[in-house]
Amino acid sequence: MILNSEFNVPGFSLFRVDRSNGHRGGGVLLFVNSGMNAVEVKMTSTFFQQVWCKVKIMNGDELYIGVCYRSPNTVLFRQQRTIGYYVT
Repeated sequence: MILNSEFNVPGFSLFRVDRSNGHRGGGVLLFVNSGMNAVEVKMTSTFFQQVWCKVKIMNGDELYIGVCYRSPNTVLFRQQRTIGYYVT
């Protein structure tokens, strides 16, 4: 297992989700500028490897930032519908 400290980037917050099926490697990670005060959030989707956070933007609204991994053998159409759910 790789420790968070091995990904340390000064001035950035790290959010990560490791591959959970026991295989070596994989997972996703997201770096966000520490000054943005990002907070990790959990989203429900068909993506097994995903990580999301939210930040407050100038007008007080919340901006969601995420990273999802789509396996090359995954049916793209189903994933496009899922992505549209988050964008709309």
